[in-house]
Amino acid sequence: MKTGRPQEALEQFDKALEIKPDSANYHTAKGTALNELGRYQESLEELDRALSLNQKSSNALLQKSIALKNIGRLDESLSSINLAIQYFPRYAGLELILAYYYEIKAGVLMIMGSFGEALSVLDEAEKISPVNRKGYDTRRLMRANLLNLNGRYQEALDEFTFLLSFSPNNAFFHYGKAIALENLGNYSLAKVEIENAYQLDPTNQLFKTARDRIEKQQAQ
Repeated sequence: MKTGRPQEALEQFDKALEIKPDSANYHTAKGTALNELGRYQESLEELDRALSLNQKSSNALLQKSIALKNIGRLDESLSSINLAIQYFPRYAGLELILAYYYEIKAGVLMIMGSFGEALSVLDEAEKISPVNRKGYDTRRLMRANLLNLNGRYQEALDEFTFLLSFSPNNAFFHYGKAIALENLGNYSLAKVEIENAYQLDPTNQLFKTARDRIEKQQAQ
């Protein structure tokens, strides 16, 4: 789903499109490279060309959703990822890729503030292709954040504790754990975790605000 070397890929697909300008796959690949380069408006133009050639291209719709999300057109992004999921081929062996589509949808919903629906979508991704329960991936991180946002603080605490076992110097993991502890009323441990986050990234205003708030709550 990523090219790895987007600038090189972009140059290669430009050359390929000179030879085969009506290739939906090449336009999609070029749009993917442009997404990776942060050139989202140009990406949309390429992806719309791809979809004019193949309106049911799940990959083009996925990349279009990503581009739309990154320029703030969230309703359109959600519509695009829904179509991508609808048209995605249900063949054995593709479950991990389909689960990734659901993760993208959950991310859009999360930005839109639909936290409960986003968590439900992640649950669907889990049914399709379970994460490695002994490992760390982006789905676990998204789920941990959504558990906090949905008020499921004990579950969030468990997830962030697990994530910190893999990456103990990740400031955002300490922050997420602090928020869970704060909402569980354990202000002393919450202070320890937010202090860890702040020490790792003292310029982060989010961490400073949370630290000040937790300190006030502990003093009451």
